[in-house]
Amino acid sequence: MATDADGDVEMTVPQPVFEVVQPPSLGAWDQASLVSWVRQRRKYEAKIRNRCAVTGEQYEHIVTSIRNSIEPRILDHLARFVLKKPSSAVNDEDLGLAITRRCSSLQNSHIPDMDQLFQDQLRMDLSIEDTEARILDYFVLFDKIVEDHGLAGILGSGREDEANYAERMKLRCKILMKNIAPEMLKLEMERLAIAKPVIKKDDIALYEALVERAPL
Repeated sequence: MATDADGDVEMTVPQPVFEVVQPPSLGAWDQASLVSWVRQRRKYEAKIRNRCAVTGEQYEHIVTSIRNSIEPRILDHLARFVLKKPSSAVNDEDLGLAITRRCSSLQNSHIPDMDQLFQDQLRMDLSIEDTEARILDYFVLFDKIVEDHGLAGILGSGREDEANYAERMKLRCKILMKNIAPEMLKLEMERLAIAKPVIKKDDIALYEALVERAPL
């Protein structure tokens, strides 16, 4: 043990060491770049919140703002052409809303063949033995596809108070039901939907029913 000049033992408490967390930089306005940046930003913010929970630091004091994460040339163009206000007047709320709108919009207003899209990309990973983990992975993959293709306005979960929430939820459940595997489970869920129609319009009810039925 270490001692001070008087020979007394120094009681020290090791402080947690945190890696330097760099915020992701946004240098393009295309949808793919934005979707990737949003995912990285979520991870960055989660790490900062975790650090604050341990150290007691104020999140607002150490997190890098969205504004300061955007390359100056992109910020200037967004301010002028998208937000139509001086760059100095643009805040994080403005930028967050603009990014969300862009990520949620169909690329070049082109609506893909959604049946084919999800048939090609949405798979239930049957190699995952834990039933609930498998179902969760399936739903996460579904939302990743939705995000990647700018389909949030059509298939995003969103908020219940939004005008087209019910329609979005029905379509979400329809596509999720259609791509269930194995086929035996899919048929079981189709039969269950007759007796329990809520699973055709509520993705939480569908998730819970899948977790319950998948092991049977």
